[in-house]
Amino acid sequence: MKRMKVGLAGLFWSLVGAGSLTADIVYDNGVPDLGNAWHSDFDASKPHGMSQRADDFVLNADAVITSFFWWGAYGFDNIPPALDDFSIRVFKVTNGVPDIVPLYEVEAGHVRRVDSGDDILGFFDVYEYSVIVPEFVLKQGSYLFSVVNDTTGTESDWFWAQSAPIGNDKFRVTDKELWTSDDSEIELAFILADVCIWDLDADGTVGASDLLALLNVWGTDPGGPPDFDGDG
Repeated sequence: MKRMKVGLAGLFWSLVGAGSLTADIVYDNGVPDLGNAWHSDFDASKPHGMSQRADDFVLNADAVITSFFWWGAYGFDNIPPALDDFSIRVFKVTNGVPDIVPLYEVEAGHVRRVDSGDDILGFFDVYEYSVIVPEFVLKQGSYLFSVVNDTTGTESDWFWAQSAPIGNDKFRVTDKELWTSDDSEIELAFILADVCIWDLDADGTVGASDLLALLNVWGTDPGGPPDFDGDG
């Protein structure tokens, strides 16, 4: 076992040295323009109540997706909760009408969260979020991508950062409602990607932090290395 660990460590350090980007971008809806952010939170408490946001995207060919990146902020105290609880959903759009029920859904929970160093309106810290998910395929076509946090029980509310002040985002309150356009009509900041399985922390590169993540997994599995291909 020790030899196997050393061999993989050597592989990791060779990749680290290369400093290569390991994410193939499937769809890029832009990064935050720092102009505003919009409430998308299952927390039903005041002052905002529950709301869900989504934004449209179009795939010109079938695509494999294994990761999501998005940006947001917390209002109005500008303090993030200890743990997020994100739900990520993809809805099919047919003849311009989004489905009510998601085609794809993952309860991502607390994901990788990094302070980007940027601020919205010069005050609200912008965080970058990312998560790797089991591989799935989206067929060529039109879709909505939705991210909703659940900050219930905390002082925070979550707001999805916009990438442009004019766009085609959608809004609804509950899962049973149709998606509609509201008075915002902006673009929301997100990227869909297919990342290398070695990018364990989903930051878009293979680096030292991924090696540490791998060794940490090994530490909880003394019987052997992680079974990445699921063959037992």
